[in-house]
Amino acid sequence: MKIFLSSIALCCAGIFMGCQEDEELNLLGYPENPVSIVTPGESGDVSTMKVKATYNENGELVTATSLRHTWTVSLATPSPEDVVLQIAPYCVNIPVDKVELSETTIKIPAGYVSASVTVGLKGDDFSFAAENLEAQTYELGFNVVNAEGLNLKTESATGKMVIEKDPYLVHVSMAGESGNTVAMKRVCKDGDVIGGAVEYSFEVQLDRPVKEDLPISFSVAGIPEEFLGDASFTPAQVTIPAGEKNSGEIKWAISNDFLFANEEDEEFNIVLKPVFENTDMVSVNPDNESINITLNKTSSLLEWVSGTQSNWGQLERDSWTATLLEGWSGNASELFDNYTWGSGVQFVEINTSVGEIVIDLGKEENIVGFWAVYGYEYSYPSGYKYLSPLKTELFVSDDKSEWTSLGVVNTPSTSTSTDRHYINIVVPIKTRYIKYAGTVNSDYALMKLLEMKFYGEKEQ
Repeated sequence: MKIFLSSIALCCAGIFMGCQEDEELNLLGYPENPVSIVTPGESGDVSTMKVKATYNENGELVTATSLRHTWTVSLATPSPEDVVLQIAPYCVNIPVDKVELSETTIKIPAGYVSASVTVGLKGDDFSFAAENLEAQTYELGFNVVNAEGLNLKTESATGKMVIEKDPYLVHVSMAGESGNTVAMKRVCKDGDVIGGAVEYSFEVQLDRPVKEDLPISFSVAGIPEEFLGDASFTPAQVTIPAGEKNSGEIKWAISNDFLFANEEDEEFNIVLKPVFENTDMVSVNPDNESINITLNKTSSLLEWVSGTQSNWGQLERDSWTATLLEGWSGNASELFDNYTWGSGVQFVEINTSVGEIVIDLGKEENIVGFWAVYGYEYSYPSGYKYLSPLKTELFVSDDKSEWTSLGVVNTPSTSTSTDRHYINIVVPIKTRYIKYAGTVNSDYALMKLLEMKFYGEKEQ
């Protein structure tokens, strides 16, 4: 019995001794255990995260997310013994004394794999970077500077936030009083320009305050070179003071001389742009980089419009009379009877292609608009045939003897299939006698005029 118990004791002792020897062998051969510092990214954990820093409309530097961030310090595998890590700030272009860590020593107990560390700027103050107006990259994070534990590998144990700061640029926009794309029309007749002075007011606007005074002058294009000297900006140069975002009103103007360089109708595409002495901190907004003025010069006071205008007021027609000239037939009084389905008057192209009618308004009126209704025919399979003129000319007279043309309006090709024509008179014309002249479409050799109205200025 004693022999048996002794044998058992020796076996147990041998077993325990074997376990201890095995443990020592396992520790000696324990694999490397890399240490990493990570944070969740879009497609898994990352050791580097990027943050954008920009200047807002008030010129303040703001970041897309907080610069105070919590990172996870991880072991590749649990350690059989406690791990103690010493950490220190990691920074580029950031003074180290502005960085703070939630701790400088972290302990990962045996059997565990991670701990957390928060890194940020003291007082969350990134204002020192705002003073650098150039583009700059900053890095903020921490790394492991000393490690106590079994076979730890810390060469890549760095977690950092890369802050990409934009340069301080002011984005410049031109802002016209009625928009940046403007249409003007000026009528040149008998040495006079009707429609007002050729001028336009605008401002220069910035998306954020300038850091230093910004002088701006201006250029103009689209005017014949010999007349560029007649254009002016008032003031000729503006300076937006440091801290401001607006230039105040600037007026561009040009004398009328260029409009009389020839007698042809013309279109001028005028472009006004800002000019900067120093463009280092300036970027022009491509969507609002200029004022674009389309100026139509014409000798005609008439323009085609799609309907009655807001300033048109209908004149009483009770005392109006009309005289049909060569080529017309029918009852002229039907032109003023408010009935657009009657016979009206007809013009047949025989000796002339222009049908003229003289209208007596009974007294002088300021006229601003003209409206006419024309007849049509229908046949199958051709469809509707509108018996309206290809173009319309209006004349005025004081005595029905000497006539002055107000201009000619061509019927737009897109409107040849309508029976109602509207013509705007660019400036009010005071007259009693008006001569209407319609040019027939020779394909039909016929015009049928059912009704007409002249409009005066509507009382406000």
